[in-house]
Amino acid sequence: MATTLPTLTRTIDNAFLTTWYEIREMAIDNILDATVIWAALMGAGSFTPQVGGRFITRTIRYGEQDAVDVAKGDTLPKGEPELETMARWDWKYIATHVQRNTFDDQQNNGPSKIKDLVGLRLGAARDGMEQRYETVLLNTYAGSSETGTTMQGLNDVVPAYADIGSTDTYGQISRPDSYTAGANGVLEATSTEPNTWWASKYLDGP
Repeated sequence: MATTLPTLTRTIDNAFLTTWYEIREMAIDNILDATVIWAALMGAGSFTPQVGGRFITRTIRYGEQDAVDVAKGDTLPKGEPELETMARWDWKYIATHVQRNTFDDQQNNGPSKIKDLVGLRLGAARDGMEQRYETVLLNTYAGSSETGTTMQGLNDVVPAYADIGSTDTYGQISRPDSYTAGANGVLEATSTEPNTWWASKYLDGP
């Protein structure tokens, strides 16, 4: 007598890998070791943490106390120069979604459990956020668009000087937008511009 037996076909997806059969516990990271810029900046100590606060703020010293040549009997100049100001940024947030349900939790338990399904999803969410941070580091220059939800990237820290407009700011402080060639072909903010101390310097290419 011919016998027909039932068959079961499973797609090798998350449910299969976390609950069924003897699967290697460690996964090979095929894409997530690519966050090289973020890792390099962290390794160089370029990040300064801030815990709490309504805004992200940094105290900026821009003034100096003038020194003068004197002889006996000279009178020193008077006055209290402005020395410091504050740069301010709004917080920008990155989030990702993690979903769980009691049915998965019930099935992914006991002797059938190979991996912690919730832990796997949380780890994937963390990795996705790291990838997003790596992407936004190279965001297009935003100029004076410091509001909104998108984080400013390295192109805002050191923008191409030709892209800086007359209304552009960084940390709510206006940037100079006119540059002249200084010594050794280095472009510096024109001395008549406001806030020359808030400008990057650029090498004038050939």
